[in-house]
Amino acid sequence: MTEKLAPARVTSRMSLVLFHPLMSVAISVTLVAAFLAVSIGANFSRSHTDSQRQTEMIARMVASDLAAGDMAGVERVFEAAGQDALALVSPKGRHLAGEPELLDRGRTLFAPVIHDGREIAKLHSHELSAFRMQTPVWLVALICVSAILVAAVFGYLYSQRLVRDIAAIEQDIDRVAHQARDPGRQFGSFAELQRLRLHTVRTLRSLLRERDDLRSLAYHHPVTGLPNLAALQEYLERILPEADEHSSVCFMFINLDRFGRACEMLGAGPGNALLAKAAERMKAELAKISGQGLIHVEETRLAHLHSDDFGVFLSGLSSRKDASLVARAMRAAFVKPFNLDGRRITLGLSGGIVMAPEDGDRAEDLMRRGRIALSSLRDEGRTGFRFFTPRLDRVAKGRLQLETDMRRALARDEFEPFFQPKIDFRTGRVSGCEALARWTRKDGSSVSPGAFIPVAEESGLIDEIGQRILYRSCEAAVGWLREGLSIPVAVNVSPSQVARPDFRDLVTGTLAQTGLPPKFLELEITESVAVSDPKKFESVMHPLKAMGVRLAIDDFGTGHSNLSILSRLNFDVFKIDRQFIAGLDGHDSAPAIVEMILAMGESLGLETVAEGIETPEQARFLRRRGCTLGQGFLYARALCESEFRDFAESWNQRRSGARRAQAG
Repeated sequence: MTEKLAPARVTSRMSLVLFHPLMSVAISVTLVAAFLAVSIGANFSRSHTDSQRQTEMIARMVASDLAAGDMAGVERVFEAAGQDALALVSPKGRHLAGEPELLDRGRTLFAPVIHDGREIAKLHSHELSAFRMQTPVWLVALICVSAILVAAVFGYLYSQRLVRDIAAIEQDIDRVAHQARDPGRQFGSFAELQRLRLHTVRTLRSLLRERDDLRSLAYHHPVTGLPNLAALQEYLERILPEADEHSSVCFMFINLDRFGRACEMLGAGPGNALLAKAAERMKAELAKISGQGLIHVEETRLAHLHSDDFGVFLSGLSSRKDASLVARAMRAAFVKPFNLDGRRITLGLSGGIVMAPEDGDRAEDLMRRGRIALSSLRDEGRTGFRFFTPRLDRVAKGRLQLETDMRRALARDEFEPFFQPKIDFRTGRVSGCEALARWTRKDGSSVSPGAFIPVAEESGLIDEIGQRILYRSCEAAVGWLREGLSIPVAVNVSPSQVARPDFRDLVTGTLAQTGLPPKFLELEITESVAVSDPKKFESVMHPLKAMGVRLAIDDFGTGHSNLSILSRLNFDVFKIDRQFIAGLDGHDSAPAIVEMILAMGESLGLETVAEGIETPEQARFLRRRGCTLGQGFLYARALCESEFRDFAESWNQRRSGARRAQAG
C-alpha cells in the first residue's frame, strides 16, 4: 500500500512547488493593478474636488464686490486666483467679468455667487486638466517591481516550507504504518497519537487564552477595567446608525474636577486608586439610574477614555431634559467625599453633552463636540455640564484658525510691543512705561489682546511671543537711552515663561544682546506664580535681582495674596489692579482696599503703581494717599515706540516748563 501512495505523494509535492509561486505572482500582479487603479482614481477625484473647492472659495470672495458693483475688485480676485481661467455670468446668462469664451470650452466647473441669501451670479472655472498625477511614475513602477519580487521570493520560501512539512508528515505516516504492521507496538502508536492530540488541544487553549488577554488589553483601561476609547468608538459606530429623532442617544464627555490637584497631593499610586473609586461611583450611579426607571434610558455604557476623562453613552432618551437629569444625578453622586487611606478627598464632575443624531452621527464627531462643550465651560472658569451648540463649534474653529494665523504672524514678525506711560505722582513726569503685546497684521488690521492672548497661552505660543516682546522692549529702551530719555520698561512675564528652566538665561541673554542696563528692566509677575513654589521662584529670580533687574507683583489683590510669602520674595513694586481703581468712583469697599495696599507697600518700602486710571478724581485720590506711579487712559493709551518717545519728551518738557513758571 505504501508503494501505491508514493506516486500520488510525488505528484502533490510537484503541484505545491509549482502552484504557490505562481499563485503569489498572480496575487501580487492583482494587488499592483488595484494599487494603480486606486492611485489614479484618488488623484483624479482629488484634482476634481480641489478645483471645485477653489471655484466655490473664489465665488464667496467675489460676492461682496459684485453686490457693491465693484468690478475692479472682482478682477483683482481673479488675478490673485491666477491658476484657472475664470468667467462671471449673471443668472440670466449675461457676461459680467473674466473670459467670455470660457463657456464654449468643453470642461468647466461652476459655483453660485450668493449674497444676502440669493444667487446674483455664477462663477465658471476652466479645469485645466481632467487628471493631475500626484504620484511620480517612477515611484509607481518601483513599487510594482518590488511587489512582484517580494511576492515571488515569499511564494518560493512558503512552498519550500510546505514541502518540508509534507515530507515530515509522510515520514510520520510511514512510521505509524510500520508500527501498525507490528501487532506488538499498536498500543505504543496509540499512546503517541494520544500525546499528540493532548499537546494540540493544550496549544489551542493557550492560543485562545492569549487572544482573549490581548483583546482585553486592547479594549479595556488598565486602571479602572472599564472599556477604553477604542472599545467605545467601535460600539458607537455600530449603534449610532440606529438612532433617530424619536429616540435620541446621548454622549457625555466627562472630566473629574480637582483630580489634578489631588494627584499632586497624593502621588501616582494613590491617584490611580482614587481614579478607580471615581469610576466605580459613576458606574454604580448609572446602574441606579437605569434600575429605578425614573428616567427613560434603554442602555447606559461607561468608558474610560484617557487620564481623568470618561465617556458616558445613553440610548433611548426621550428628550434633552432626561439627559440633564442624568447629569445632575451623577454630579450629586460626587458630593460625598472619597475616603482614601484615611484622607477625605472631594472631587466633582463636569462635562459636555452631545445629542445624536441632531448634533452628529459619527463617533468622532460626538467625542470632539463633547470636548468642545466641556472646554467652553472650563474657559469660563465654571464647572457643571453644558450642551453642545453649533455656536460652540464655530467658536472652536475660530480659535483654531486664530492659532494658525498666530503661527503665521510669528513667522512674519507681526507681534510688537506698545508702551503705556507711567506718570510719577510726585514730579508729574513720565518715569516709566509698561510694554504691552500688540498684533498688527500686514494689511494694517489689528487683533485685540483679549482675543489672542488666551489662545496663545492655551496653544503654548505665549512663550515665543513673550520672548519677542521682551527683546523688542529692551531694544526700544536702549534707543531711548541713546536719545537722552532714561525710562525703565516693564514687561509682563507669563507663568509658562517663568516655569521654563532657561528663563533666567533668556533674560540675561536678552540684556547682553541689546546692551540694556539691568536697572532699566522690570519684570511683572502675577501673584499665583510667585506663591505657588516660592523656593523655585526665588532660585530663578534672585540672580536677576542681584544684577539689578526689578520685580513687580502684577494685579496685586486678585490672586492668593499670601502676604507672609510675598514679603519674603524681595519685590520692588506692587501694581494695584484696575478693578480696584475703577471701584473708587462708586464701590464702597474699593477705597479702603486701595488704601490698605498703599499702606502695605509703604511699610515694606515698595513702589506702588495704579493701573487703569481714567478720571482726575481717581488720580487725586491716589496722589493724596501716597501712590508712587499711575497709568491709564487719563494720561495716554498704549503707544508704538516712536509715538511713546515723542509723548514722553513733550510731556516732560511741559512739566519742566510748568515747574519753572511756578518757581519764577
